[in-house]
Amino acid sequence: MEALAYLFMAMPFVVAIFLAVIAVLALVLCYSNFAAGVWVVVLFSMLDSITTNTPVLHLGLALFPGDLMSLLLTPVVLLRLLIAPRATPLNKAWVAFAVAVLVSLVTGLLSFGTTAGVQSRDYYYFVLVATYAMTFTPDERTPTALLRPFCWMGGILLLLTAYRWVVYYTPIPSLLPPGGTYNIDGAIRVVYSTDALILGELLIGALYFSSCAAPLKRMRLLMPMLFAFVLVLQHRSVWAAVLVGALTPVLIGKNAASAAKQLGVFILMLTLVVAPFALSGSGGGGIGTQLESSATNALQVKGSAGERWRSWGAMIEKWKANGARSILIGNSFGSDHSRYVIDDEGKQRKLEYFAHNMYVQTLFNTGLVGLLGIVGAMFVILSELSRIARQDPDNVWVRFIFAMNLMLVFYFIPYGLSFPQALFLGVGLNLVMLHRSVSQKRIFSPVRI
Repeated sequence: MEALAYLFMAMPFVVAIFLAVIAVLALVLCYSNFAAGVWVVVLFSMLDSITTNTPVLHLGLALFPGDLMSLLLTPVVLLRLLIAPRATPLNKAWVAFAVAVLVSLVTGLLSFGTTAGVQSRDYYYFVLVATYAMTFTPDERTPTALLRPFCWMGGILLLLTAYRWVVYYTPIPSLLPPGGTYNIDGAIRVVYSTDALILGELLIGALYFSSCAAPLKRMRLLMPMLFAFVLVLQHRSVWAAVLVGALTPVLIGKNAASAAKQLGVFILMLTLVVAPFALSGSGGGGIGTQLESSATNALQVKGSAGERWRSWGAMIEKWKANGARSILIGNSFGSDHSRYVIDDEGKQRKLEYFAHNMYVQTLFNTGLVGLLGIVGAMFVILSELSRIARQDPDNVWVRFIFAMNLMLVFYFIPYGLSFPQALFLGVGLNLVMLHRSVSQKRIFSPVRI
């Protein structure tokens, strides 16, 4: 019994040592291997999806999955920036955005304490992950290293979505979360918009660019399911992003005939997926009726879409009214961004949630410096990758990264930053900077579509 007591006393120390060893190994792997870092980002993103954005650890502060990821990647990024050899410098627009975010965070912590840390989470995660991706030189292994984890996450998100639909609509009360629903904005939205966006990205990737990596090629088998899930989840921001991604062949396709063929396949799939819901949509509260209502509200700027539109204007007015400092470098994270809007019934409402628009929120918290930085970085990515794709039409990887970043530009209009998406922006900016620094036409041997 005495030996057993000593064993129980020693157990916490054994576990602590084991976790420390795992953390050190993870640090070494993430420092030396881009694929390992991508897996870390995706695994913590999956954990965030499964736990529905709730804290997973309490150590005086509530730690979310993204916090644990940042604890691991922050020293890695600092070390890589300081001592790892790099083929390209960081893009200046991106540096301006990152510095603006860090300045807003530091001044916010000094003025508002932990409230600033809470408000800045998504921005810090995004800057960290994108910068991590920029510290690695892209090569032939990059497509697989980036897409294999995302494809695994896509499969898990499909299973998670199906499971939650079954639990909610059966229903099975003992398995439901507190409150009885997974999303207060719509019961059918059992995963967040950021998760649905990943499904939409995999759909566009598998449909148009599957030859750039074997994992994406295997996702072609799941295209009908991806299409149906993205549609039924009813995240209208994701609908818009997918529709924009579907136009990629027209924007930077190899030729008009190829673009028309690829776009035709998308339209055919859309018709086949939508038709059953449309036929069942008359009356009642069926999926078809819900889809029609969601689309109508978005087009008529009613409901949450209308509220967000009015909210953006109110936040911009508040940003301007706060003076020159606010206009130039924004209001520090942690500062009050509540505003009043008039709802559809003509009543005044106080809104305290974030702007539901990355550009407006960035303007409010980082000013013109931060907004011009992130917009400049995205403009550089799209303009340069478009030019590279036209010069080298067989480079499917470049066109895929262009499509992912184009989808982000539109997704950010009604939503905010999501740290897994920072990988696509980081890789895209890195491709551009590498292409500028070398004289060769191709970034690496192209993959044909």
